Amino acid sequence: MLAMINNCSLRNIKGKLAALYVLNLTDLVFTLFLLGTGLFQEINFIMRLAMKDAVLCIMLKIVLPAVLLIYINARIRKACPEKLKTANVLLNVIISFYALINLNHIIWLVITAFIA
Repeated sequence: MLAMINNCSLRNIKGKLAALYVLNLTDLVFTLFLLGTGLFQEINFIMRLAMKDAVLCIMLKIVLPAVLLIYINARIRKACPEKLKTANVLLNVIISFYALINLNHIIWLVITAFIA
């Protein structure tokens, strides 16, 4: 596991970009489900507004991140080893953040199941 975290190879970074996108999508799914219970509200002000418009929500949580990750993937192919190392560290931080958010959602889903 530690080797994967420290691995700065292009292949590993591409995998982390894919994992980041999946975590972003699961965040959306969990958020929508929890909002549907009526017991929760979106904390992120921008997403709270976006959740009121399905098209805007899809653009902000599905399309925009996909476009950004495709762009980053294209740029990372040309990066020097130093830039790959920096990208790897940043991806590790962002993935950890999203993993914690998703873990929080899962905990609240379990708690909600016992409340209902």
